[in-house]
Amino acid sequence: MPKVGGEPKLTRQVLHRFWEEFDFQRMIPKKRLFTILAKANQSSIATDDFKPMFNHLLEHHPGLEFLQQTPEF
Repeated sequence: MPKVGGEPKLTRQVLHRFWEEFDFQRMIPKKRLFTILAKANQSSIATDDFKPMFNHLLEHHPGLEFLQQTPEF
């Protein structure tokens, strides 16, 4: 995956290919979320599966900047 400023860049083409490969358009939203979050061949989602999403949200959401100074986060 190409990088921009050291961070991976998700291109539209890569996202479309991923979306079509897993046929997300036809999935119900709950199954779609599970498929995105769960590790390959797992029948459940663990707390650690959410960490990358929450870390990204905390690092990039302007309304949550105050949490970066909070040790618990």
